Amino acid sequence: MLRNISLETKIPNVNVDSIIVSLKTIENNLKGFTKQLVHSDINEYNIIVGEDEEVAIIDFNDTIRSYRVFDLGHCIGYMTEAQQCNLKIGRYVFEGYSSVIKLSDKELSMLYDIVIARFTLSVSVGCEQINSGEANAYVTKCVEDNISFLQKLSDFGRETFNDIILGM
Repeated sequence: MLRNISLETKIPNVNVDSIIVSLKTIENNLKGFTKQLVHSDINEYNIIVGEDEEVAIIDFNDTIRSYRVFDLGHCIGYMTEAQQCNLKIGRYVFEGYSSVIKLSDKELSMLYDIVIARFTLSVSVGCEQINSGEANAYVTKCVEDNISFLQKLSDFGRETFNDIILGM
C-alpha cells in the first residue's frame, strides 16, 4: 500500500510548479465565464446507454453551480484517463459537447489546465486518505491511475492536448 506519498515523490515526470501555474491560470481567467449546474463527476460509470442508444446520466451527488467549462474538462479527463490516456476519446467528448453548447475560445484555452487541476485534486485528496489510513483499495488504485494519467498528460503537453482534442 502507498504511504506518505506526495506529488513530488510519486510524480517525477510532472513539474509541480507547472501544476501551480495551471491553477493560477484558471483562477486568473474565470471572470466572465458562464456558470451553470455542473455535474462534477461525469465519468464512464455515471453514463448509462440503453438498448435503443438512449443515454442517461446518474449520480448527481456532486452537482454544484460552477463554471460550465469545468464539466467539459472533468468529463474529457475522466473519459481520456479511462481509455489509457487516449486523447482521441477526449476529442469525441469535445465534439459531442460542442454540438450542444458552444464555449468561448478563452474557455477552450483553459481545458488543459482544468484537466490537470481536476486530477491533481483527486491525487491530493487520495494521498491524504492514504496517509491518514482512511483509504480503501479503490482509493489507492485511483491515486495510482491518476498519477499515471498526470504523467502522460505532462508528456503530451498543452499543445498536443489542444491539437488532438480541440483540433487547434
